[in-house]
Amino acid sequence: MLRLARYAQPGSLICSGGVLQWMEDREEQGISQPVHGFDQPEAYPDLSPAYEHRSDLTWRQRLGLMWRLDEYGQVSPELELVLSSTVAVSLVSGTVGGVFKGIDAFKEFRLRNQHEMFRSPFEAQQQMQDRVVLTQMRWFMRYALKFGAMTLAFTAISLSLTAMRNRINPLDHALAGGLVGAACVFMEGPRAMVGMGLSGVMLGLMAGISLSAIHWLTGETVSDRWLRRHQERLRERAELNKESDESIEFLLSGRKVDKPSLSDMEDSAERDLTYVERTVNKLKEFFNM
Repeated sequence: MLRLARYAQPGSLICSGGVLQWMEDREEQGISQPVHGFDQPEAYPDLSPAYEHRSDLTWRQRLGLMWRLDEYGQVSPELELVLSSTVAVSLVSGTVGGVFKGIDAFKEFRLRNQHEMFRSPFEAQQQMQDRVVLTQMRWFMRYALKFGAMTLAFTAISLSLTAMRNRINPLDHALAGGLVGAACVFMEGPRAMVGMGLSGVMLGLMAGISLSAIHWLTGETVSDRWLRRHQERLRERAELNKESDESIEFLLSGRKVDKPSLSDMEDSAERDLTYVERTVNKLKEFFNM
C-alpha cells in the first residue's frame, strides 16, 4: 500500500497519513475487501471507503480525514461547513452592525452640525454621506472579523471534537463555546474571561443539545451525514466533469453549421412577403370602413 503514495496527489495526503495506516492494518487483518477501491492508484485520493467505514477509524484518523484536501483541491465536507458558517456569520454580522452604526453616525451628525455651518445644502449632504459610509465600512469590517473569527474557532473546535468521537456530544460544544468566549475578552482580565467563558459554555451547550435533538429526530448519525455529503459532492463533480467534457468534445469536433440552401431562402422570403401583404390588406380594409 505504501507504493500508492507515489501516485496520489499531494493535496490528498494532507493530514491523511492515519487513513493510509488504517488501510494497511485492514490488509494485514485480512479484511481489505470493503476497501478494494484503494487497490487502484487513481482511486486512492477519493477516500470514499474511508467515509463508508468511518466507524472503523481511530480518532486520529477521523481527525486527519477532516483536515485534508481531496484530489480536486477542495476541503472536506466538515471544513466546508466550517468555512460556509464563517462566511455567512461574517456577512450578516457585518451588515447588521454597519447599518446600525451608520444610523448612529447620521443622528450624531445632525445633532452636532447645523445647516448654516456649510456653504450650501449640497455640501452638508455630501459630508454627511461620507461620514455615514465611512462609519458603515469601518464597523462592517470590525464586526465581520470579530464574529467571523469567533464562528471559525467555535465550529472548528466543535466539529473536530465531533469527528474524534464520531458522534455529537453537547459537552464538546460547551467546551468550544467556553474557550471562544474566554478568548474574546482575554485583554480585559480574568474576571471578564470567566464571565464570557460561562456565557459561551451555556450557548455552546444549547447548540449541542439542539444538534443532538435534530440528529435524533432525523435518525441520521454523524457518519451517515458526512458520507451523504461526500457522495453529493462526488456527484456534483462528476456532472461538472461530464458537462466540461461534452463542451470540449463539441469544440474539438469541428462541427460546421449547415448553411441554408437557395430554395429555403426563397421560401422564407415568400412567406415574409405573404405576411406583409396580408397585413397591408387588413389595414386597407380597416381604413376603408
